[in-house]
Amino acid sequence: MKSNSKLLTFSSIIITCIVLGIVAFKHGYGSGNGEEEAAPRAARSDPAVETLKLIEQPFGREQVYNGTLRAREHITIRTEVSGRVAAIHFEDGAEVEKGTLLLEIDDRELRSDRDARAEELELAKLNADRLEALFLTNAITQRERDEAVSRRNVLAAQVENISVRLEKTKIYAPFSGVLGFREVSLGALLQSDSPITDLRAVNPILVDFAVPERSRTHFRKGMPVTIRVSGFDEAFEGEVTVTDPSVDPMTRTITIRARVENPDRTLLPGSFGRVSVREVNENAILVPAVSVVRGLAEVSVYVVEDNTAKRRTVRVGHRGSEFVEVLEGLSAGDELIVRGTQSVRQGSGVNIVESAEQEPRDAE
Repeated sequence: MKSNSKLLTFSSIIITCIVLGIVAFKHGYGSGNGEEEAAPRAARSDPAVETLKLIEQPFGREQVYNGTLRAREHITIRTEVSGRVAAIHFEDGAEVEKGTLLLEIDDRELRSDRDARAEELELAKLNADRLEALFLTNAITQRERDEAVSRRNVLAAQVENISVRLEKTKIYAPFSGVLGFREVSLGALLQSDSPITDLRAVNPILVDFAVPERSRTHFRKGMPVTIRVSGFDEAFEGEVTVTDPSVDPMTRTITIRARVENPDRTLLPGSFGRVSVREVNENAILVPAVSVVRGLAEVSVYVVEDNTAKRRTVRVGHRGSEFVEVLEGLSAGDELIVRGTQSVRQGSGVNIVESAEQEPRDAE
């Protein structure tokens, strides 16, 4: 019984020594590497990211707008005097030069009236001259002289008025262009303001298209455009001529007008055209597509500020397979996170493992 008690006591002492030895070993050995292990654990707490310092650079993109072709000049030719059509000098759809005689109205009555008034005018001139001489010798009163002079002047005005009306019986093309359908027939009795035909100048032809008001600064006079019209495989080249100085308050768009050479009259006014414009933003901000985080309601990216991840909501423009144009939310000099965005959160620390300066791309 006494032997068993001694054996138990000896076993307890051995176990206690072993436990104390293990504790001392761990404490002594571990204290030497404590600081070395703490640093990797701290480093592993911040996600590793790669960043890119952004720059402004030119960026070209093609935009397509819906356009309408319009004649450079377009009028409906009308009569200014009444009368019967005496001669027609044009055919439907004819191409005419400025000053070409198109139509004549019977002017015999006006010529007769003018000749009669001209005879009266000659007599009135002689009478007025004679009374002017008599008035200088006090042979007649001033009233008699004034009545003769007034009669002469009234008849001169009447002759001039009839001469103007005679000129209007001949209708000429006011500019070079293409005529439409003939609306009158030979011998027809026309009233003043009766339509005769349409005249359009279609070379060059104009193209009007609307663009968002935010894009107005991208357009300038002489900027090249490409127009494609249904029914033609080839494209037509033109250039911007003018920008509407006002914004449409209903659509918030601005009308741009371009000019296209049309020597063969291939393009017709009223046609629908697709206008392609090469826009170049000289101060664009481009970011890699992989850095963009798309949400349900907004698009965002992460930038680094003081070794901390900051979330930025951005407005994007043109989207490509590799790069995205950022219109608002970023500026040159921002340090963008391009790798590791899945691991960062707003305000979290980051471990930048690689940082690079952005290199400019071709405007294309």
